[in-house]
Amino acid sequence: MADSGPSAPGSWKYALIRMAAAAVTFRLGDAEVWAVPQSFGSPTAAHYAFSGPLPASRAPDVDL
Repeated sequence: MADSGPSAPGSWKYALIRMAAAAVTFRLGDAEVWAVPQSFGSPTAAHYAFSGPLPASRAPDVDL
């Protein structure tokens, strides 16, 4: 009988990482494998998303 399962030769492995503040759902076929709600994190967390106006003193010089 051939090897089967997650450690079988030639089997696929994957890793998921959150790179957005939006809610994220990952499905594999019909199965929901991973889901996280919308989150902007915390300023004290290792990763934090902030959205707001850029003060004029910090705006890049761009000629339009």
